[in-house]
Amino acid sequence: MSQEVQQIDLIEQIEEKFDAKKSKSKHLSGNTTTLSKDDMYLQSLGYKSELYRGFNAFMSFTMVFTSVGVICSNSLVFEYGLNTGGPVMLTWGWIVGSIFTYMIALSLAEITSTYPVSGSTYHWAGLLAKREHAGIASFICGWFSFLGNSACDASYAYGFAQIVAAIVQLTSNGAVQLSNQHMVAIAIGCMFSFAIKNIAKMDAQGWFNNGSAIYQAVSTLVIIIAIVSAAPSRSSSEFVWAGYYNTTGMDNAFYVCIIGLLTTLYGMSGYEAASQVSEETQNAQVSAPKGIVQGVIAAVVTGLAFFVGLLYAMNEDYDQALENGLTDQPVVNIFHMAFPSSKAGSLAMSILLAINVYLGGFSHMTVTTRVVFAMSRDGVFPGSKYITGVHGKSQLPLKSILFVFVVDSIIVLLPLISDTAFSAITQISTIGYSISYAIPIILRVTVSRKTFVQGPWNIGNWSVSNGIIASIFLVSTSICFFFPTSFDENMQQTIEDFNWTIVVFGGALVIAGTYWFLPKSLGGARHFFTGPVRPEDVLENGQFKEQKLVAIVNKHTSQNSVKMQLDLPDDLEVIDIIPNEPENKSIPPVK
Repeated sequence: MSQEVQQIDLIEQIEEKFDAKKSKSKHLSGNTTTLSKDDMYLQSLGYKSELYRGFNAFMSFTMVFTSVGVICSNSLVFEYGLNTGGPVMLTWGWIVGSIFTYMIALSLAEITSTYPVSGSTYHWAGLLAKREHAGIASFICGWFSFLGNSACDASYAYGFAQIVAAIVQLTSNGAVQLSNQHMVAIAIGCMFSFAIKNIAKMDAQGWFNNGSAIYQAVSTLVIIIAIVSAAPSRSSSEFVWAGYYNTTGMDNAFYVCIIGLLTTLYGMSGYEAASQVSEETQNAQVSAPKGIVQGVIAAVVTGLAFFVGLLYAMNEDYDQALENGLTDQPVVNIFHMAFPSSKAGSLAMSILLAINVYLGGFSHMTVTTRVVFAMSRDGVFPGSKYITGVHGKSQLPLKSILFVFVVDSIIVLLPLISDTAFSAITQISTIGYSISYAIPIILRVTVSRKTFVQGPWNIGNWSVSNGIIASIFLVSTSICFFFPTSFDENMQQTIEDFNWTIVVFGGALVIAGTYWFLPKSLGGARHFFTGPVRPEDVLENGQFKEQKLVAIVNKHTSQNSVKMQLDLPDDLEVIDIIPNEPENKSIPPVK
C-alpha cells in the first residue's frame, strides 16, 4: 500500500474517532461533568486542562514564598554581599532592589491574570508579540526561563551541601572538611530527593508548601532573635546601615555596588512560581497573581530582617565571618560567634538553616518541571517528544521531572572547575530570570500596549508606566551581571576569579540557536514552531477556526495528548491537529 493511501486511511480513522467523540459530547476532562470556570478559560486560550487543580489561593502564596526561599537564598549569597559592598548593600541595597522587584512582580501578576497557563513567561512572550515574531520571542524567553530555573535548583542543592559541610566543620572543630567532590555528590543526592517529592500529587505538594512556608517564617524569626540576643557583643547601627566593605580588587565603589545588586536580585528571584502552576490552581486568574504579589511582600520583609539580624550579630568582625572563622560558611560562622561557648546553640541554628535551604529547593524544582512541561508540550526542546506528556493516573509530568533532574545535576558540576563557580550559578539563575521576566513585560508595554486585555486582577492605569520602569531595571541589571566580580592584585582575571556566567550562557545560546536555525530536513525549530496557541484562533468551544486533521509521521511531539483526547489506540502512528494557517505546533483542546 502506498504512503498516500496509508495517510488517507489514517485520516479517515481519525475523523471517525473525532466525529464519535463530538457526538458523545464528552468534555475535555474525559468525563461528562461540566468544565470548571478555570478549565473553560484555559480552553478558550487553546489548551486542554491536563493537570490536576489541587492548589488554592493560600497555596499560591506559599508556593511563591517557599520558591523564593528568601532565608535560603540570602544565606547562600551573604558572603558575596559582604564582599561586594558590605552591610550598606545588604540593607539599603536590599531595600532599593526590592522596590524594583515589587514593580516587576506587579507587571507579572497582571499578565498572569490574563494568561494563567503553565510556562508563564515563555507562553506570554508568544502571545504578546506580533504573530510573525511570536515563535522567536517565545523560544528565546523559554530558554532563558528554563536556564534560570534550572540554575536556581542547582544553587539550592549546592548551597545545602555547603551548609552540611559547614555543620561537619562545626561539629569537628574544623578537623574535618568536605571537598568540592563531596559537596557535589551531596547536591546531586539532594536534587534526587527533590525529584522524588515532585512525584506526589499537587494537592499534597500544596499542603507541603504550606507547612514549609510556616516553618521558614517561624525558623527565621527564631534564628534572628536567638543570634542577636545571644551574641556577647553586637555591631553598631552605623555599621549595619552604613558600613562599606570591598574585597573584589576593584576600587570603584559604584562598580562594586552595581555587581553587589546580585545579592538582592538572586535573593528575590523565582516569584513567578504561582504563574508556573496556574493550570493546577483553582480560580487561577485571581489566586495566582495575588500569590505573586503577597509572596514578594512577605519575602522582602523576611529577607531584610534576616540580613539585619546577621549584621548585628557579627559584631563588625569581617575576619571571623569571612576569612578565619571555624567553617567556610559565613552565616554558620556568625552563628558560632553568637554562641561562642555553646556549640549546641550554633549547631541548632545551622540545622534550622539547612532545613530551610532544603525545603526551598523542594518547592523550586516543581516550578522548573512545569516550565519544561509547557515548553516540551510545544516542541521547544530538541527531542521534546521524549520529555513531554502527562502520566495518566497521577496527572503529573513525570518525564519532565526526570529531565530537570538530569539538567540540574549537570549544572551542579560547575564547582568542580572553580571555587568561584557557585557565584556563577547564582548569576546564571538571576540573569535567566531577569531576561525571561523582561521579554513579556517589554512586549506588554510596546507591541501589546493597546491590545492587551487586563484580567480580573490588574493595576489599572499604572500598568504601562510600571512596566516601563520594570523593563529598564531588568535589562540594565542583566547586562551588569556579566561583568567580572573579582580581580587579583594586578587587576587581572585568573581561572579562579573568572566569571563563568558568560561561558554557561554562551553554551546554552549555542544549543538553542543551533536548534532554531537548523535546516528543515534536520528539524530546525523555526520551521515548525510558531509560538503558543493564540486566543484569537480559538472559538468558544476551544476548537481552532478552520481546523483540519493531518497525519504526520515522526514530526510532532504531543502525539500522546492527541491520542488521549480522541481515544485513539496507542499503536497508531504520530498524529496531530493543527490549524490551516499558520501551522502551529500547539494542540488545541478537542471537545
